Parts: sequence; structure tokens; C-alpha cells
Amino acid sequence: MEVIQALKKEFIAKSESFRGYKKETSTFIYEEMIQPAANYSFNKSHAACYAYIAYQTAYLKAHYRTEFLTSMMISDEENMDRIILAVGEAESHGIEILRPDINESRKHFTYIDDTKIRFGLKAIK
Repeated sequence: MEVIQALKKEFIAKSESFRGYKKETSTFIYEEMIQPAANYSFNKSHAACYAYIAYQTAYLKAHYRTEFLTSMMISDEENMDRIILAVGEAESHGIEILRPDINESRKHFTYIDDTKIRFGLKAIK
């Protein structure tokens, strides 16, 4: 708590000396805008976890693109707009999306090999 009070005093002092703001204005800005934003902000450990997940996701997308896109399509089976985006991305990378087939398709999208994904029956509208 001491750190927060020290930062508040520093903010008020600098806003008075550099910008010429009144102490009341600086206090209001700090207490009503800066402090609530600081309470909401992520802490470093939380941000580190998100960064690690982003790294893992990027790695999987770069090295296992077909498997990654298959899993994305499975997770988005209820959202046809997202499936359309994933199909477009797959096709732009030379991955063929095979039509649904009553004999071959399964419930979900299926990874066939590095160049083919079979459309899942659940995603048919």
C-alpha cells in the first residue's frame, strides 16, 4: 500500500510542476481513473500464463497446421462463420477440406493426413 501512496504523491507532484494542474484535479484523475484501471489490470503471473499459451498455440499452428485447423473447426462446429474462416485458411495453405460423406465422415471434423481434413457431420446445417 505504501507503494501506491508514493506513486499517487509522485503523480500529483509531477502533474502540478510539469502541467500546472491543480492538486484537486490531479487527485481526482488519479483516484477516479488511474487507480481503478490499476485494480483491473492483469498481474505479471497472469500475463505470463497467457503469453505461454499464445506461444504454444503459435507453435502448434506453425508445425502441426492441419491438426491445429481440425481442432479449431471442431471447437467452432456451432459457428458456421468461424468454420468458413478456418476452411479458407486451410485452403490457402493447400489443405483440402473433403466433403461430408455418409460412409466416411464422423461426428466431428477428422484429420486424414497433412493435406486433408474430412468435414464432420455435426457441422452440417
